[in-house]
Amino acid sequence: MRQGRAAGIVALPALVAVFWSQFAWVRSTNFGGTDEWLYIALASRRVLEIPYANRPFVLLWTLPAPLLWPHDLRAYYLVHTMYLCLSGCLLFLLLRRLEPSRPLLAFLAGAFCLTWAPLDFLRLDTVLLTGYSGFTFATLLALLLFVESWVRDKPVLLALAGLLGLVTARGFEGVLPLLIAAPLLLRWVGATRSRRLLGWMAAWEGLMLLIALLVVVPFFRPEGPGSYQGSALRLDLHPVHAAGRLLRQYGYHLLPLVSSPLRELAVPAVPLAAVTFLGAFALMPAHEGSELEDGPARRPYVRLAALGLLLAGLGYAVFVLSPSILAAARTQFLSAPGIGLFLAALGCLAASGIPPARRKAALALMGAWVIAVGTGRTAAMQREWDETRSAYPRQRRALIDLTRQVPQTAPRTLIVLIDDSGAWPATFTFRHAVDYLYDGRAVGYVWKAIDFLYPAYFLSGGVYYDPWPVIRKPWGVAATLYRYDEVVAVYAGEDGALRVLPEWPSHVLPALPAGARYAPEARVLREGALPASRAILRVER
Repeated sequence: MRQGRAAGIVALPALVAVFWSQFAWVRSTNFGGTDEWLYIALASRRVLEIPYANRPFVLLWTLPAPLLWPHDLRAYYLVHTMYLCLSGCLLFLLLRRLEPSRPLLAFLAGAFCLTWAPLDFLRLDTVLLTGYSGFTFATLLALLLFVESWVRDKPVLLALAGLLGLVTARGFEGVLPLLIAAPLLLRWVGATRSRRLLGWMAAWEGLMLLIALLVVVPFFRPEGPGSYQGSALRLDLHPVHAAGRLLRQYGYHLLPLVSSPLRELAVPAVPLAAVTFLGAFALMPAHEGSELEDGPARRPYVRLAALGLLLAGLGYAVFVLSPSILAAARTQFLSAPGIGLFLAALGCLAASGIPPARRKAALALMGAWVIAVGTGRTAAMQREWDETRSAYPRQRRALIDLTRQVPQTAPRTLIVLIDDSGAWPATFTFRHAVDYLYDGRAVGYVWKAIDFLYPAYFLSGGVYYDPWPVIRKPWGVAATLYRYDEVVAVYAGEDGALRVLPEWPSHVLPALPAGARYAPEARVLREGALPASRAILRVER
């Protein structure tokens, strides 16, 4: 017991150090350009639900960011990284419970879980993907609580695990395969067939069935919530096709270990991360358990590697049902613990053929390679965000120009953007950015952009903004007719610079109806306190 506590005392802060040696190079301003302002605006108003996707708790794990540090992108970064750190630590604790004699394997798995997501560039979008890191953390915590409930014979822990699983699965249905498979873990803690075991499993799987029904039934009602996933992503349940997509996901996660360009290692982050890992690994107890014995059994490592592959496959499971998901974006969160376990078990299996005196050094070198390549990949993906991916610089410039020229507005103002910058591909993005920055006194609309969620119509009496009915009550939005004298038209050029148009742009927008008046200056207020939300624009990179 003392040795086990010692391993935990060393491992948990060491895992955090290894993670930060890699992720400290990631920026809080990696914006894909569509959903970030939606999430910021909704979370700041304590809204948790995406109703058209049948996800009532999807923003639950995002909510701590605006509560912790309002109106600052760095809050999302901190919360996102906290969930990632906790996920690696929870995987270590879970494996310590399942295999208490193998602390080095548990440490390696936790370190790989934290640092090996080689192609998931969206993992670096800390605003958008805070939810996914939260789902991963919550799923691992539910699995650990489930195992502990059995080991300690504590029904209250079983109930707590079930409640956590329910809330998490109602945020993202992709966690369900991992939760459903939780009873498989009990064989590693000595569970044998008994009435108690059957009752424990029946209680858990009964709850999982209920959650699955809550997810699946609305999904197959074309008019109901949840149909968004089916219409946007499409389903292909053909087993051969799904198996092919599953194999591709494994390839995306594993092949970069040997196919990543060596030039990616030539960045300062790589040696720092590798040295941090080697130092942390050297501190791990080497005398405990069977990992460094003269004749370690190889069969347990084979079983653990198989378990890792299975858990990773369950993490991919929901994604491979759609032919629209052709890359690794978002898919290397829930699968990371399984892949981490697989790589750790594979490394221990390979090291078992090395003389005991050199075995820990061999494991350290194998682990350092994974950490180094993972860090090089993360640095490369961050460069892509800096150079081409991030929409934040152009969006921020437009919003700074807008708020400088229009410090505040009269209530019920509609800001119509003519966008030649390409920074605002969807109307809902600009609408929620404006709503957030003007504290609800104004909303935005983008001419000729994708009108998902918020179609608008130019009528004789004004611009009629018609939010989807399914979001009106949950998000507190309503269909509104804005008179033309309540509209401010703005233009963003190719460089992202924005200016208010003093005259109605009839060469682009529909001509004003007879008798209609356009008076942008009457909507602009230049005195009074500015909304606190403007602070979010201070973050440049």
